[in-house]
Amino acid sequence: MQSLPTEEPPARRRVTPSRVVIVLILLGIAGLWGYALTRQPQRPPDQIDDVNFATRAEEICASTTTARDALPQAFQTEDPAERARVVEDSNAALAAMLNELRAIVPAAERDHRMLSEWLDDWDTYLGDRTNYVGRLRDEGDTRIYVAEKDGRQITVAIDRFAEVNDMASCRTPKDIS
Repeated sequence: MQSLPTEEPPARRRVTPSRVVIVLILLGIAGLWGYALTRQPQRPPDQIDDVNFATRAEEICASTTTARDALPQAFQTEDPAERARVVEDSNAALAAMLNELRAIVPAAERDHRMLSEWLDDWDTYLGDRTNYVGRLRDEGDTRIYVAEKDGRQITVAIDRFAEVNDMASCRTPKDIS
């Protein structure tokens, strides 16, 4: 009697450490993508709460930018004395802008604190520009020196705050450099 060949049961896949590692890596990647695609975007820490201030500030800064655009660009002015006069006129417009902005700073503590610091940074930058005017008159052709904040030019902090709060016209002017 001849026996029928018996089918052997299929070989069972073995769990190996490398397979476990690969599965864990794939699950980790899937989890990270799931988190990245479903989480709520974080609000920048220096974004103010009062959108009315940002809207009004943008209007004030845009008006100042328009007035300043009528002036020659300081970096295109060859004569140091003439350049000093141009920067001085621009500084007067910026000082008036800062006064208008200070008048509308909200009283809410968080916004007030952040906006006061931002306006103080602007004052520092305006002081740098004023020193530049004096040096142009005393020394002739010279460069502007800008104060630092957190290891960078203070203009970086001013511009970042303006960008985060949708006040593009409130960025520092590029009329000197």
